[in-house]
Amino acid sequence: MAYSLNDAYHYLRLVMRVDAVVVGFGLGLLLLIPPRAALTHWGVYVSGPGWPVRLVGGLLLTLGVMLILSASERVVPVSAMFAMALGNGFVAIVLLVAYLQQELALLGVVGQLGLIVVFAVCLVAAIFPLIHIRQEYHGP
Repeated sequence: MAYSLNDAYHYLRLVMRVDAVVVGFGLGLLLLIPPRAALTHWGVYVSGPGWPVRLVGGLLLTLGVMLILSASERVVPVSAMFAMALGNGFVAIVLLVAYLQQELALLGVVGQLGLIVVFAVCLVAAIFPLIHIRQEYHGP
């Protein structure tokens, strides 16, 4: 069903996969793997313990794995759509608040453009599953 022409979840699967690659694997690995000096140079880590940054990276990586696995299911579970909307909504809110409080001023141009892309993907990935959740409960 996932590869047929009449798949009702085709665009949702596409959004899930893009979100998994950009936010889950991209941002998750970017926060999890690099050394503390690289994170400090990028303006992501200022001081204090580094485990909160690593924890967020691991959780985003886990979200990416969950999205990839859920996108390959015959019918996308409502629980996966809800987790996708909630997780990406929180990431989008955190990035918006950080931008409004000018906490992203230390980032370079590449970092700011990257976070704009992450914010846009998170916003789409937070809103798009809500359409399918509504259709699951109310019908087409």
